[in-house]
Amino acid sequence: MKSLFLPIVWCASIAALAAPACSSGSASPSDAGPPPCVSSQCLAGNKCLDDGTGDVQCRPVCTSQADCNWNYTCTETPSHELFCAPDKHSYKNGKGVWGDSCNPMGGVDDNPDCDWSQGFGCYATSPTDASAFCTQIYCKSDADCRGGYWCATVNLAPNADTATRSENKTYTVCEPRDYCATCTYDVDCVGTEGVAEHCIEDIHGGHYCTPECTEASNCDNEAQCITLNQKALCSKGAGTCVCAAIPRECVGDGKLCSPCRSDADCKNGLCVQADYSTEHFCTVTSGVACTVDMTTGVLTDECPSSDEANVPIGCTTAADGSDIPANQCIGLVTFGTDPTTLEPVPSPGCYTPNR
Repeated sequence: MKSLFLPIVWCASIAALAAPACSSGSASPSDAGPPPCVSSQCLAGNKCLDDGTGDVQCRPVCTSQADCNWNYTCTETPSHELFCAPDKHSYKNGKGVWGDSCNPMGGVDDNPDCDWSQGFGCYATSPTDASAFCTQIYCKSDADCRGGYWCATVNLAPNADTATRSENKTYTVCEPRDYCATCTYDVDCVGTEGVAEHCIEDIHGGHYCTPECTEASNCDNEAQCITLNQKALCSKGAGTCVCAAIPRECVGDGKLCSPCRSDADCKNGLCVQADYSTEHFCTVTSGVACTVDMTTGVLTDECPSSDEANVPIGCTTAADGSDIPANQCIGLVTFGTDPTTLEPVPSPGCYTPNR
């Protein structure tokens, strides 16, 4: 009976036992690395995907944020495939978290309707805001927010605590990615009206969220319904159309009539909302108090001689509503006509069409 022979490579010394050269020349299982990912071996609803770092694993696929579990966000790979990625922060699901309603009378911080122990405060635009909701307050980046939200810089007030407008004071809050929110992919944009949204390019190469439309009336006052490639106004049979900002940007250079989201976007003025419109634009503070000679009707001010929207320029002699303080240089559009003179009535605004 033949003996069983096993090939053995002997070492010349004990020291050589630790040397890499002292081997049979065959790679050990650990040298081969992990086996390749095979999608057919993934759990149902999962697929082998590279998350953009070269790490290929079985990952849960998605078509929207609604497909992902709690503490996961539907995001896009470099090859444009969607998967649920774990959020940077994990939060316990329960009362008073993302998007839950809150009573603004309870304040911003430590509102009883929001889970302040996890950093959720009550975001409101006034102490009587019926749309107030719980969200992460004082975020540092979009990564601090859940899928469908982004870290927005907003004016400090009005808020749940006060109806008085702040000036050049802001804070950060995780807001739903609605119209004009920054984005990278379509899946980032979720909106709040149940309308499909897209992430489109602005004139600077950045991107912002905007909803689909079929006509101008579907859009905010300062937007146009145009083709998805932004080449023409939407018309019957044009295919997918979106509400693009008329100036083709949601934040501009900070000068008079520049689009803005908060006072932080304006160089020498405030970010205000136009009357009878959803438009937000930058004012410029007049160098002198704005006054009108009641005899001649001449306005005295120190305002810029032009603005980027090429509309007439006015100056507030007193606060205009709750959002525009006195002595602010503003753009002017028209809204309706004076019943006595039948002349168009000027109204604060820049890119809102005359109506």
